[in-house]
Amino acid sequence: MGAGSTDFRSQLVNNGSLNVQQGQLQFGRGGSLTHSGVLTIAAGAALDFASAAAVTSTINTASTTVAGTLSITNDNALNFTTAHAIGGNGTFQHSFGQVTGANLTLGPDLNVVITDGGHSGAATTTVQGSTSIAS
Repeated sequence: MGAGSTDFRSQLVNNGSLNVQQGQLQFGRGGSLTHSGVLTIAAGAALDFASAAAVTSTINTASTTVAGTLSITNDNALNFTTAHAIGGNGTFQHSFGQVTGANLTLGPDLNVVITDGGHSGAATTTVQGSTSIAS
């Protein structure tokens, strides 16, 4: 991917590993991800669910490791189909959009920043580390 930004503008169905090693992988302009494998974001790298087209990306796995940044921006949703833990020492940034689906745990070393984002449905979101929530 290189040190720049890659904007994925269509649906990606991935059953293997997704390892963002550097730069930014962005699902924008209608792009979405359906993922059922290992998801890792390296230090200095970013995975951004940024579509302005109100799309839903789906994560079908139990955990994600973030050393960089995992962000949900704009008017879209990230749906977890099974209880999911996001760990690592990176940042989970949620600005607008929705997190839906199963229980979500945001790990103790993860920096959590939620600004105008919603967490909806019957599931519980548990935050274990430093957290900033603003509206």
